[in-house]
Amino acid sequence: MANAPEIMSDLPIHPGESLADAIEEHGLTQARLAALMGRPPQVINEIVRGKKDITPDTAVGLERVFGVPATFWVRLQGRYNVTVARTKERATLQQQIPLLEEFPYNELANRGWIERAKDKVDQVRALCRFLRVASLSQHAATLPAAFRITGGSDYSDRALAVWLRRGELQATNAEVPRFDDAKFRSALVDIRSMTVEAPSDFTGRMKQLCANAGVVLLFIRELPKVGANGATRWMHTGNPLIQLNLKQKWSDVFWFTFFHEAGHVMQPKRHEVLHYTRRRHAVNLPYEAEANDFAQDFLIPPNRWKLFRNQTGQHPTAKQISTFARDIGIAPGIVVGRLQHERIIQHDEMNNLRTQYAWSDSGGTTRTLNHRGVPRMPRRRASRPAPKRTYLYKQIKNTRCRSAHCRRFTDATSGISHSVVRNSSIRSSA
Repeated sequence: MANAPEIMSDLPIHPGESLADAIEEHGLTQARLAALMGRPPQVINEIVRGKKDITPDTAVGLERVFGVPATFWVRLQGRYNVTVARTKERATLQQQIPLLEEFPYNELANRGWIERAKDKVDQVRALCRFLRVASLSQHAATLPAAFRITGGSDYSDRALAVWLRRGELQATNAEVPRFDDAKFRSALVDIRSMTVEAPSDFTGRMKQLCANAGVVLLFIRELPKVGANGATRWMHTGNPLIQLNLKQKWSDVFWFTFFHEAGHVMQPKRHEVLHYTRRRHAVNLPYEAEANDFAQDFLIPPNRWKLFRNQTGQHPTAKQISTFARDIGIAPGIVVGRLQHERIIQHDEMNNLRTQYAWSDSGGTTRTLNHRGVPRMPRRRASRPAPKRTYLYKQIKNTRCRSAHCRRFTDATSGISHSVVRNSSIRSSA
């Protein structure tokens, strides 16, 4: 069939062998063929011995003598050259197999980000294709993005690079207008008010508001040892790309990270490509401090924070925190997160006012854990038709904390589901 895939041999066969067969079949000698083609006998001899390639000019000469199209000889030579190159490539990739341990290959294959292969060399090749590099050893340790890293030493440049690359691929087909500074700042005001909403309500609108301002916003599931909660970079189109995950499932961390990355977009020298290699190098950089200040002050205005601290003293109560958060229009967990960060309260205090987000599995479900980390067992109920609504909301009584409640919902817009549980922990199902 004309469109059938061409089968390539792993064994390089030089076209000189086919030429030798043709000479014998036509009852010629190498010297006679050379005379008929007007070429030196040494050229024909070197081709037959596999020492010289068949050039297009030689192929045309062979076509005149044997009546075989010149493309046949050129194609034979091309196959041989490609097979030799692949043999060399395999030897090179073989040397990179030890580097596989530095990349989360199995995790990527399980998620369908790259093709699955049993052969180690094929795994290296798949990673090279995904990362768009000729060799894993050529993969740079510095990364063209500004990203916020937390979580101590549990961090891998390789995992972070793969996560960033996934975002780059996802953003390839994004169609957004030219970036508009004023529109994005206005969008941030609207997005700030979404901190009190369920993710099923805000994720789609959040992405759309950013897109209207020329900003691509992506939610990409974190990888083990990814380190970063979010990242910002400028694409070749001139549009900023903000990439977020749920590495730390606390919602206040999610929101601070988003506004931190938005701060990078709003910075005067935002078009500069930032290269961070380690957390200890990044946290003290001036543009990181600026992004932190932007997020902190945008979520909680400095004058309101100062007044709140003066009125509540050294240890604000849960009621004071909730009232303050309601007055300034944000989730109370954000206030608790800042109080914990500034060590005004302990990190295990007031967590009943905080919420957590989690990814869903392919079936759109989530797993919820109680405050001891034990999975909740679902109650058996009589079978009934599944609701036709896209978003599901359900309240579940928490016997350990009367103020706690659990929300489950699926966001069809972003393709992820989230769970929010007060005074509880959530674990991703996938």
